[in-house]
Amino acid sequence: MHNVTHRSVRLRSARAQGSLRCSLETLTRIQDHTLPKGNLLDVARAAALLAAKNTSRLIPQSHTINIGYADVQFELVPENESASGPGVSCRVLVESIDRTGPEMAALTAVNVALLTIYDLLKPIDKKLSITGIRLIERTGGDPAPRPGERCVVLVVSDAVESGEKSDRAGPLVAAMVQEAGVAVMQHRVLPAQKARLGEELEAALTRGVHFAFVVGGSGLASHEITPDMVRDLCDRDVPGVRDAMLAHGRERTSLAMLSRLYAGVYGGSLLVVTLPGSSRGARESLEAVLPGLFQARRMMTKKGARAGGSRAESP
Repeated sequence: MHNVTHRSVRLRSARAQGSLRCSLETLTRIQDHTLPKGNLLDVARAAALLAAKNTSRLIPQSHTINIGYADVQFELVPENESASGPGVSCRVLVESIDRTGPEMAALTAVNVALLTIYDLLKPIDKKLSITGIRLIERTGGDPAPRPGERCVVLVVSDAVESGEKSDRAGPLVAAMVQEAGVAVMQHRVLPAQKARLGEELEAALTRGVHFAFVVGGSGLASHEITPDMVRDLCDRDVPGVRDAMLAHGRERTSLAMLSRLYAGVYGGSLLVVTLPGSSRGARESLEAVLPGLFQARRMMTKKGARAGGSRAESP
């Protein structure tokens, strides 16, 4: 199965539809409730709900998801309303709060509903056909970056800067954001000095960079002061980003509660996010928030945010 453990839990939905074509005489019998196997649509609706909840048992690579809501609707389509003839149209909506979407559950529900109708109608109609099964809508997917969005990766560590330790988390962060579609304009190692970090953030702001990922110095040791420096330099806090990283980390290890992380806005338009210095911690923290940061950029650029310039120009 495809690994989705790195994804965040969120509300996701999917709509699917499909149709069964039949003769006009069969459609009339459906409307008049004179079928040999009894009520048609109630049975098909129950079958659709069972199919949605059991999709992972039917399709080997499909994930088991927590379905919070499912709605099944049928429409009898007369001949004069469809170019392909009379029949029954089925539409399914499935909602779940999970790490992956309910697309397969919605599609499976439509398939099984129409197969159930087929089974109930086959004694009286030998020319039944199922057609047009497709996904028509999905929500809850990850936002994508806008074209041209750029970032810098700043590793703050005296030990790495002096050569005592190697920089493992920085290249990982750079690779992740590049894979997501954000250009990495700079990957630099800095000493744990607020003035030097401030110079780099100001330079990034002036160049029109959109994100700064500041890696390292997020622990409890006295020399680990990166979140404190970034907090002092930023204009506004974005606590939800920090909370999302911590919540995502706590699902994986209880030690995540010991990370001191921070996110804020520098100069009105540069979104700054601190990440742990360990490769695992940096990867998991970035997985938790990276898609949401793209939406943050959209919010920041709606009105009044500067595209560049010095921080001193901020109102």
